[in-house]
Amino acid sequence: MVAPLVITLLSLLPEPGRAQFGRNKLQYEAFEFKVLRTAHFDIYYYPREREAALDAARMAERSYARLSRILGHEFEERKPIILYASHSQFQQTNALPGFISEGTGGVTEFAKRRVILPFTGSYADFEHVLAHELVHAFQYDVIALGLTSQIDPGAFQPPLWFMEGMAEYLSIGKLDTQTHAWLRDAVLTGYLRTIPEMSLYSDYLSYRFGQSLWAYVGGKYGDHTIGLLLQRAMRLGLEGAVQVTLGVTVAELSEEWIETVRTTYIPDVARSGYADERAKRLTRHAFRPTSKDFASYVSPALSPDGRRLVYLSDRGNDLYSFYDLWLASAEDGKVLARLVQAARSPDFESLRFLNSTACWSPDGLQLAFVAQVGGRDALYIYEVAKRRIVHRITIDLDGIVNPTFSPDGMRVAFTGLRGGISDLYAVDVNGEHLQQLTDDKYADFHPSWSPDGQHIAISTDRGDVTDFEDLVFGNFRIALYNVGRGDVELLPFQDDGKNINPVWSPDGDAIAFVSDRSGVNNIFYWSRLENRLYQMTDLVSGVTGVTPLSPAIHWAARADRLVFTYFEDAGYNVYAVDNPRANGWPIESAPRRTLVAMSDNGSDNGHGPDEDRQRSSPDRLDLSSGQSRARSYYRVTDGFRLSSERPNAEQVAVERELTVEAPLNYAEMGLPDTTGFEQQDYKIKLTPDVIGQPVIGTQVGGYYGGGVYGGSYILMSDILGDHNVLLWGQIAGTFDDAYILTQYSYLRERANLSMAYQQFPLFRFWGTTATIDDGTGTVVEDRFERDVYRVLTTSVHYPLNVFQRIEVSANGFYVSRDSVIDRVLIGLPNSGDRSTRRLENMVFAGPSLALVWDNVLFGYTGPISGRRYRFEVGRYFGDIVVNNITVDLRNYFNFGGQVALATRLSTISRSGPDEHDFRVYWGGPYYIRGYDGGSFSIAECAASALDVVNLATTLCPVRDQLIGSSIAFASAEFRFPLFNYIDLGFVPLGLPPLGGALFFDIGAAFNSFDQLKWSRPPGADPNFVRAPVAAVGGGVRINIFYNVFRIDYAYPLHRPFRRSGIWSLSFGASF
Repeated sequence: MVAPLVITLLSLLPEPGRAQFGRNKLQYEAFEFKVLRTAHFDIYYYPREREAALDAARMAERSYARLSRILGHEFEERKPIILYASHSQFQQTNALPGFISEGTGGVTEFAKRRVILPFTGSYADFEHVLAHELVHAFQYDVIALGLTSQIDPGAFQPPLWFMEGMAEYLSIGKLDTQTHAWLRDAVLTGYLRTIPEMSLYSDYLSYRFGQSLWAYVGGKYGDHTIGLLLQRAMRLGLEGAVQVTLGVTVAELSEEWIETVRTTYIPDVARSGYADERAKRLTRHAFRPTSKDFASYVSPALSPDGRRLVYLSDRGNDLYSFYDLWLASAEDGKVLARLVQAARSPDFESLRFLNSTACWSPDGLQLAFVAQVGGRDALYIYEVAKRRIVHRITIDLDGIVNPTFSPDGMRVAFTGLRGGISDLYAVDVNGEHLQQLTDDKYADFHPSWSPDGQHIAISTDRGDVTDFEDLVFGNFRIALYNVGRGDVELLPFQDDGKNINPVWSPDGDAIAFVSDRSGVNNIFYWSRLENRLYQMTDLVSGVTGVTPLSPAIHWAARADRLVFTYFEDAGYNVYAVDNPRANGWPIESAPRRTLVAMSDNGSDNGHGPDEDRQRSSPDRLDLSSGQSRARSYYRVTDGFRLSSERPNAEQVAVERELTVEAPLNYAEMGLPDTTGFEQQDYKIKLTPDVIGQPVIGTQVGGYYGGGVYGGSYILMSDILGDHNVLLWGQIAGTFDDAYILTQYSYLRERANLSMAYQQFPLFRFWGTTATIDDGTGTVVEDRFERDVYRVLTTSVHYPLNVFQRIEVSANGFYVSRDSVIDRVLIGLPNSGDRSTRRLENMVFAGPSLALVWDNVLFGYTGPISGRRYRFEVGRYFGDIVVNNITVDLRNYFNFGGQVALATRLSTISRSGPDEHDFRVYWGGPYYIRGYDGGSFSIAECAASALDVVNLATTLCPVRDQLIGSSIAFASAEFRFPLFNYIDLGFVPLGLPPLGGALFFDIGAAFNSFDQLKWSRPPGADPNFVRAPVAAVGGGVRINIFYNVFRIDYAYPLHRPFRRSGIWSLSFGASF
């Protein structure tokens, strides 16, 4: 009777990743963090990023000065900012639970208000992300204050568009080119959402549409209303805050904004061209969410002869942004092969689809590309014809992106990150002779080696505007690095817009690049012979990758063919154009500027300082020759007046309007020097993450007797998340019946350590008796046996890579046992009495060792791709001696999307002198369906007992044949989606994802292997001869708030006295 309780305990042990499976979050390096204390922040960094961290601290203080002014809120205490030198190191952070995707540029978490982000190699890009995350820190501060003052803390749950859209708008003060593209495309395609529709979704569109909406609110009603809306929404809800602050309803605001967006962008849609008018589409992205055609195609690269093409695409990965490397024909777009799968093997954890691309060797035989492996980026040289890796070059850098071959194919240049700063590097194709070509704080991206080998074209923020003293960063420009001299020369015509991704024409005369100088990302090229700038495209939504700095174009080395990524239908397609210079026209004058959404009063919601953004009055101060520039003026309600003149009665002085953009254009605002910063060593200090609501009460009498009842819990960690402590307790009458759990986890090193102590009681009910006492009346006695478990656990998980790990654990058990009798006198309140009698205690302990692999991908209701296995051995000794062996093999064969065949082959074997104490029932929804323990009728049990020799051992052989200390079973389940959500465009009906399954289970429970037979002979006792039982059936799985509910109907094949199937309800993702 002890065994089932032991097994229950083992399933609850608080080891890190005690779950049987799961991927590994690795700490490849133990960073020695330091702390830089500024006026409002504690900056956590490690030594090799110190230079960049000092600049980041100054940026943070500058952003604080801007945001506290616009939001009308001040921090009461310093907020932590944790910096990492690259994205791969950012993914190792323990400050955030779970895995961090490649698309996550930074995170602000609520519990400790920690801002966690990596350097990107571009200070301008980093400051944008930093400011975005600091907006979240302000939002969480305001929300926390609101929660403490609310009667109903859950009255307002800010939707994603509210939070992310505000953060994006306040971080840059305008609409950027990417958001313009999304808005144009949404107007053209028809997926623009109203405010109520946005509130239903938590996807990427919420960032873009939310940013546009906040820009509209700031433009029409003033940027100062944004802070008011944030603070009032916590007290009044969204509808109330909008009405009080703006004087309109949410529906009216939504209608105004939608109309403004449409009237602003429809002329652009009508005026601009489409990619298929002058180029050939090679891929099949289309606006059909949840279908295979919704895949995107980015980072194209042409073979030297222009006949083949590689790109990164998530085709075939419906639920994930895992971008694989594909080979296709550049003639007709036919897919030829998938060369590399990302995120499914240790060698290719990520292919850096956001900011990198592959490149071909000059002979067209090899590819160079970057992939993350072992926690850092490596440069791969890949032989296309043989589908094999020739070289994997690991370099002591924090990050690598955008390789480019030299014309002779002997060297590869690339952008490397060290300490958060990007520079240009080159290395031989065999990994030798690494050379750093630049060494400064300037961003150096998208290197492209010239056909003659003398220059490397790059995109950089070099120029007169960039000033690292004042942390001012100019626009990205195209420049040439001279390989012989080592200097950098800026190209002409680079003063306007963002200019990135330079590529050379085959003859070396032209350099094409992507520029947003016209308000849309288009392709331009500079002719070296003519020293003239040409524009190749004028497209609706633009030539762009996923981010503003993603590579998007490539020119074949020997063929005059160019490919580009075009944004359309809420995704990305690849187009090809031959003789691209024939489509160009010279740029003779300043390019036109495309306006953002105009508010009703005609204000522009988001261009740079060169554009007039007067909102309050159409009047302008005329400083023509008729007026002296030496005069001073006051602004009044209807214009301006000379300071020497007395105001009219109607004229009232107007305060300067508070705007988001104004402080963004003043670099010195709030920018400190570093002399006031204080540097400290990092010290471990545990602070609460979560505190459970305490509950306490008392009871007299009752089922478990009188006493004190209640409990609470607290989860604590340090700022870096390396040290975690869980304290949990619950009293159930007496301290002997208390539930206690304490756990410490150390996650700083690669090997994760966990130590835990827990105590809990388990009761076994032996029955109720009633006796009549002439003196006192009827006495009812409930008899129990109580086992109080006190358990010490130590475990170490050592990840070999993201998918595989070794688990070593040791568990010690002390079980105090007693017999409990609770007596109650009928008819006499509060007459309860408890007596106990000590039984023999048990002490046992043992180690276990396991090897685990898991690279599966999940659908909405369970795994749909990949494989898992677990091999485990263990032994317990002491008062209980038993050996344990577990073999669990699972495979998931994906047929596209969420259609998959899942198979499982498992064996759990327990042997030894006390194996009989570990006998459990293996039927039911989690093992062999159709044999649920409560589904057997008396008649079925009686009929099956006819062949049993000794009925003392069982009263229901057909059921009890599934009781055993060991089991071997197999399952096959065909999984398919019924629907992910009911989709009417982008208006959901609120139905959660629903999946279907057809399954077959077979297995046998046994106590020793010699009991197993493939079939049981007639008349054989099922207690001693165990044969497999099987079931077939089907079911549905429904995902409700990330909890999976499973309903199965199983028809058992080895229950001859039952003619119908068995319904069962279970919880958790399918196996």
